[in-house]
Amino acid sequence: MAFCTQCGIALEEGVQHDCPAAQNQPEVLQSGFSRQSIQIDKNALLLLVKNPQAALSLDPAKDKIYGIIGLGASLLGFFLWGLMLKLKLIWAYDDQDGLLGDFLGNTVKKMPIASHLLLLGILSLAAFIVLLWFFGNGKGTAKRSLMDAAIYLGAMQLLSGAGFVVAGVVALVWVPGSSVIVGIFLLLTLLMTTAAALDLFAVPSDKRLVVLGGFAAVYAIVILISINLLIKDFGNVLL
Repeated sequence: MAFCTQCGIALEEGVQHDCPAAQNQPEVLQSGFSRQSIQIDKNALLLLVKNPQAALSLDPAKDKIYGIIGLGASLLGFFLWGLMLKLKLIWAYDDQDGLLGDFLGNTVKKMPIASHLLLLGILSLAAFIVLLWFFGNGKGTAKRSLMDAAIYLGAMQLLSGAGFVVAGVVALVWVPGSSVIVGIFLLLTLLMTTAAALDLFAVPSDKRLVVLGGFAAVYAIVILISINLLIKDFGNVLL
């Protein structure tokens, strides 16, 4: 006699079996995630903004969505800041009369400020996560996969995303002030995430200087190369 592999009930030949255990299973979406696994807790998001280090208590198997949201929020906020910055510059030059004002206004309109900032954000954030994982995993005693590291460290970027949005709003009124806000949140996120990575990978105290030094050196090179490439492309667009 055959038995159901889900509930253990004996199966009768020719009789349809409606398994109660299968009915209690969460509905699976086309993406492969269950409805339960993609639920988002607003309180958890608020906690991650208030205390980004709470991301270290996430379960990578169940909480992937928070890592995705954190990374997406940071990139989207950076893009919106660039968009508001460009809009402010366009308004400023539109208020000027004469050929010079028209020339500068048209030039600003052609500038791919927001798109290039988005590209810079993608490159820098990807390098940031990968390099922290590479050096932390290499010297630390707690080994993590790159995916798990991206979830933990990515969820910590919610704070910077919120800061960039604030900077975008300020840019419509005061451009220098918005730049200061972006700089503060970039530095805060860099220090905070790097410190968290040392704990995440359980890097011994005697190896932390090597990890920080190696990470800082390679990350600086990546950022400089990325900025140089984007500046060159920026000039080509204007020509």
